[in-house]
Amino acid sequence: MFDYDGIMNVTAGFRAASAPPSSVCSELDGVLAGLETVRVADRTTATDADRLSWVEKLVEAERRVSALKTVLIGEADEAGSAMRAVHTPLQDWLARSGQDSPRQVIGAVWRARELEQRPRVRDAAASGQISLGQAAAINQALNALPASLDTAQQRQAEDLILTVAAHHPGGEAPDDVGAVDRPGGAATHGHP
Repeated sequence: MFDYDGIMNVTAGFRAASAPPSSVCSELDGVLAGLETVRVADRTTATDADRLSWVEKLVEAERRVSALKTVLIGEADEAGSAMRAVHTPLQDWLARSGQDSPRQVIGAVWRARELEQRPRVRDAAASGQISLGQAAAINQALNALPASLDTAQQRQAEDLILTVAAHHPGGEAPDDVGAVDRPGGAATHGHP
């Protein structure tokens, strides 16, 4: 069974603190300042192990930042924040920098809307347990479940898929993922 509470321990302290919005902005400013510190640091004496460790940390940070960005876009979209704050649709506000095409921005908003519909999948992505690609695949699989499943069965399927996804690399799908909708499911194939 998927240990939702266990994987969420990374963000539990943050949630429990109920940080005010200004604190959240300060934390994000700190992240940007930290990136700038790394960018300008003298790295000429670094060992190969140091460099690989930095790359590994940045890969994890990039995955988590991308997921958190998607979560925040979903929250802003759901709340209608762009319309109320700047009197423009969220897609237009996101595209204002010109770094993303309108098509990319629309895609980002749709991915955020989809992710926002499944809080457990959203939280697993934002905590770095699964990638955004895996989250999208999980949402697609869950949306394709038979309508005859009751809430408990749907939750069990979500648990199973999240557990399997958390143990597979981001772009890799397990061979027996299709077994989820068969009687006995993937559990008969050696998965929890």
